[in-house]
Amino acid sequence: MFRFPDFFTRVHAASVTDSIAAVLIIGGLLLQTSFDLNTAKLGFILLFLMVTSPTASHALAKSARHGGLLTLAETRPKDKQEHTQ
Repeated sequence: MFRFPDFFTRVHAASVTDSIAAVLIIGGLLLQTSFDLNTAKLGFILLFLMVTSPTASHALAKSARHGGLLTLAETRPKDKQEHTQ
């Protein structure tokens, strides 16, 4: 398993995984339905998840930035940043 270095990379990884998992699971369920009312319901659920999940992740990251949390690159000393580039 990967250990991501800061909060923002962890939030990004979790939100991407959450979005892809929702698409794959609901996509599989859509293939099992016989294109009736259940298909429309699953489509609406997928649309709802595709809107709310990224919005929630964005709000979480934005509140962390507003609270003063810095990225990994911003916490490194300036002299180390110049040598690594």
